Amino acid sequence: MENNEFRLVLLGKTGSGKSSTGNSILGGNFFTSSVSSSSETQGCTFETTERFGRMLTVVDTPGIYDTDRSNDVVLQEVSKCIGLSAPGPHAFLLILNSQSRFTDEEYDSVLHFSEKFGEDIFSHTIVVFTRMDAIRHAGKTFEEYICEAPRGLKEILSKCGFRYAWIENTEKGLRKDSQIKFLLNQVEELCGPNGELFYTNALYEQAEKILSQREINLMSKWRKEKETSIRKANDIAMLRNSFDEIRSANGKFMQKPGSAGTMPHMRRDKNHFIGNGRHRHQRYRRSASFHTGRDRQTSGIFGCIDDEIESIRHDLTRLGHTTKNLLEEREIDINRKFAHLERDVNSPQNIPRNLVRREVQSGGSTLGKLLLRGLIAVGKHLLIGLAGLIFV
Repeated sequence: MENNEFRLVLLGKTGSGKSSTGNSILGGNFFTSSVSSSSETQGCTFETTERFGRMLTVVDTPGIYDTDRSNDVVLQEVSKCIGLSAPGPHAFLLILNSQSRFTDEEYDSVLHFSEKFGEDIFSHTIVVFTRMDAIRHAGKTFEEYICEAPRGLKEILSKCGFRYAWIENTEKGLRKDSQIKFLLNQVEELCGPNGELFYTNALYEQAEKILSQREINLMSKWRKEKETSIRKANDIAMLRNSFDEIRSANGKFMQKPGSAGTMPHMRRDKNHFIGNGRHRHQRYRRSASFHTGRDRQTSGIFGCIDDEIESIRHDLTRLGHTTKNLLEEREIDINRKFAHLERDVNSPQNIPRNLVRREVQSGGSTLGKLLLRGLIAVGKHLLIGLAGLIFV
């Protein structure tokens, strides 16, 4: 788990701008967003990136009340939300579209949420307004907007300690960055500079136990893969060293006949044999036909020897190049795999906790099912309480 991580859960009804706000916080197009009234986020999802010196993990929720959803589906999505933000969110961001009236349904959902999770939930909630540009264009200030707000919204703001921010998701550059920094500063005030304070309860504690064990298993698997890669790389290096020693020892033989360093004993024996042959040729020169045949035979023998030496040298050279290439290719492959493992571990997207979150996000995974069973065992009524705010 990253010590400088901020875990933020986006809450709010469809059309409030949750997904767009998530993209603004993360600084990219991570979540699918739309200006339509239909829900773009059909299930709880998360994205992570490093920004402004912090690891930011944002959980986007469906935010749609659908009576066709079965209780099993609702509980599964709530379980995912908890798993994606375990061991607990540093802040719940209640996203409100300033152009939409705060309804009684939204007010009741927030209160129902607090009844199940406790009033201290508001100490980790920040209200985020979107579309404030329209308010300014109407010639109103934010203070005037709040004064004209429904009683329910004022009450929620009061419970949250009047912590609020506004984000123009259509803005770009430094202006938007300053809005995000303002929001993150408020989060830091809630949880401390090191993120040591965050919201938690029995559900989050149970989720953290399950996810931590899975994270330990992943780390153990990664360490074994890393050790295997290092061992293979060392074995390849030893083979290359052994090969270089053998090639060096046979270096003289690998050179062409007649060149410096070519098997001196073979050249010496060959010259000695030729010298004796010439001496015999002088002794028996009277027998011309015999000597002529013997000279031809001697020449043929040495020609065969030269051919054999050249053939062996050629085969060994080819074998040496092939062996060297195979060793180099294998070593490159091992090093590439090792570098890939290192890159995976150091990537924000692939740190062990985020890999675990991906499993949770998939829903149908073994881990997702284990998490759901564990949370139901702790308290099904708490899950239903959170569902009232996510599916609003």
